[in-house]
Amino acid sequence: MVHSRVVAAFPKRALKPATLPGHARKRLLGLLIVLLLALPSAYMFFKVQREGALRSDLRANGVETAVLNSEGSCVSRRQITGDEPLGCNLTITYRTRPEHGGEERTARVRLDDAEPAFTPPAIYDPADPWRVMLKPDVERDAEPDEFVLAFVLLLLPAGALLLWFVAGNGRLARAGRSPNPVLVPIERVVPQQRWTEYWVRPPGAGKAMRAPLLTAQRPFLVRAPDNETGANAWALVLLDPKGRPVMMDGDLTLLDFTGDERSALRSAAYG
Repeated sequence: MVHSRVVAAFPKRALKPATLPGHARKRLLGLLIVLLLALPSAYMFFKVQREGALRSDLRANGVETAVLNSEGSCVSRRQITGDEPLGCNLTITYRTRPEHGGEERTARVRLDDAEPAFTPPAIYDPADPWRVMLKPDVERDAEPDEFVLAFVLLLLPAGALLLWFVAGNGRLARAGRSPNPVLVPIERVVPQQRWTEYWVRPPGAGKAMRAPLLTAQRPFLVRAPDNETGANAWALVLLDPKGRPVMMDGDLTLLDFTGDERSALRSAAYG
């Protein structure tokens, strides 16, 4: 029978995914894009963690001092009921105590809510006077929306990373290490923009399973068994270690078949 001949002609050796021109470069570029998308979220998590650690240190050991000069800008959100103050980014000048050097220093600080009539005192770390915050910022806890923003910024790179893994050939590589070829009926075909979903039912499977190919590719089709009366087309797939099907393309270009191996499979299927 055709089916037994195709399975018998399939190579018994371990097969590797074929190396397509430019594939490795595209995968590397895709990973770099994912990493770039993750930078804003990583920055937010680092910022929240760093400010939390500084706030904790200043609460425990900080020294209060007056602000000599303050310059900067404040931001508000316009609402129906009026403007809601969001906070100010300020450059302050402060003087350390004599026992800590008595020097004037300048630092960038954040002040939440409305711009005050007078800039509140600063609190600095006596072990490192450059570590400084305004007193209201030291006394407040981290806002939940800071963590929410970091999490929201993480969603985009997480989705991109998932697509990067889906676009890879990991399942094909696992299926090729110990080839388990079977021929299956194609029960349903669902065209997508970049690939086509073929729903097939491997022997013993309780339900049809998805085995996609790129839109430009076609399955490796074989004749239906003699006792098969249905109208379904039949195709060659490999089962990965979890029993999931991986569709073989009609030109047998997905794996590193030799020319003789391709000829043997075609002869078994169509000869």
